[in-house]
Amino acid sequence: IFEMTIKAPILLMTYIRPKNTELLLNLLATNQNTIFVFNDGLKNSKYEKQHTETRKVILKFKKKKKIKIIFAKKNLTQKKNLPHALNIIFKKYDRAIILEDDCIPNKSFFKFCNLLLEKYKDDNRISQISGNNFLNFKNFKRRNNDSYFFSMFTSSWGWATWKNRWQNYYDSDLKIWPKVKQEKWLYDIFDNKKSVDFWTKAFDRRYKLLDDDWDRPWTFSNIINNRLNIFPNKNLI
Repeated sequence: IFEMTIKAPILLMTYIRPKNTELLLNLLATNQNTIFVFNDGLKNSKYEKQHTETRKVILKFKKKKKIKIIFAKKNLTQKKNLPHALNIIFKKYDRAIILEDDCIPNKSFFKFCNLLLEKYKDDNRISQISGNNFLNFKNFKRRNNDSYFFSMFTSSWGWATWKNRWQNYYDSDLKIWPKVKQEKWLYDIFDNKKSVDFWTKAFDRRYKLLDDDWDRPWTFSNIINNRLNIFPNKNLI
């Protein structure tokens, strides 16, 4: 079955971690998936050596394996870099697997993502597939031993999604947040004030651009649209 499954392109996000980048590229070389490698432009000159070294690693790897490189001319910041890279991939592909350079995947992570990307490709209730599981160490009791489960929370340390789930919903500016806050939507979504307060603060800060990230708007879109994230039974990252 797996051999017949579409193998989604892999997007590797890099910046100033040359050793991690090399390790991940060598790991990805064993996969048949198309590989895109993004490297953001330099933001701080004190990291110039690591940044230059990371790009050298990527260019050297390109000589032995065909990969597609996206080198940003200037630093796009955390807010813009991943959306920029994903939109390039989604010009040609309808799905993608995303890794950042601090996420080392188990070899079964790619099979897990590819099988579920195909299985749920027409189910708009599902926003994404996560590779990580941060619950097991908390000793939660599971109802069953299924290989994955669903959650309202989004987690993006090694994940996968579809073009239509991303482009039809993602809003980097959280334009609807003031309405959501004023009308107290979060009280309908969470069953305790502690969670409401936590996420109100998080979305407030991001709306006011006090924080620079791409993932909070993604979490926001998924929460207010009542979408689900798939988590593996065992941590794969």
